[in-house]
Amino acid sequence: MKSFAVVLTLMMVIGLSGISSAQSTDKSAKIPPPSSQSAITFRLALRELWQYQVTWMRSYIVSTLADLEDRDIVKDKLIKNQEKIGNAVKPYYGIIAGRRLASLLREHILIAIEIVRAKKEKDGQALKEAREKGRQYAERISNLFGRVKSPVWDKEHLQEMFYKHLEYIDRQVDFRLQKEWMSEIKAYDDGLAHVLWLSDVLAESIVRQFPDKFKQ
Repeated sequence: MKSFAVVLTLMMVIGLSGISSAQSTDKSAKIPPPSSQSAITFRLALRELWQYQVTWMRSYIVSTLADLEDRDIVKDKLIKNQEKIGNAVKPYYGIIAGRRLASLLREHILIAIEIVRAKKEKDGQALKEAREKGRQYAERISNLFGRVKSPVWDKEHLQEMFYKHLEYIDRQVDFRLQKEWMSEIKAYDDGLAHVLWLSDVLAESIVRQFPDKFKQ
């Protein structure tokens, strides 16, 4: 078990180093590795959920732009993932906060879907409205987290991180429509690095706020 913990810790350090260099302009650029096995497990579990966020979003982009029959199935996977992220914070911030987070994230991802559709249909007005809603919901999500007085993030920074998530989706759609495949892949990779960094910020804050839950 000890050797397993050591390996996981090394993986986290290596992963964080790569993301730190990619996100060097972030105010939270120094997120330390977890100090216990339970903290490592929690951070990896949260990372998995946010990785699904980006992976299923890319699948939705591909299915929508190519008019594939699995589009609604993929959308359903995306929506359900928001509930899982909300459930992940319930043990720390409570049932009401977890449900509220899931609801806000659901709207956030539906806005991302609106962006994809507007770009496909070349609907400039719908795209403008979706981007504006994206900023509004990024603010609402950051306001929710702001109420818990995090020791890691500030509200403005978190708001920008959530909106940045939509910008990476925006780029992926553009490159895919232009058939610039390598650029589209890079946009996906950059977006993945971004949400993993966001996940680590959230996880570190929870670990610091509730140290008694992460002693072992």
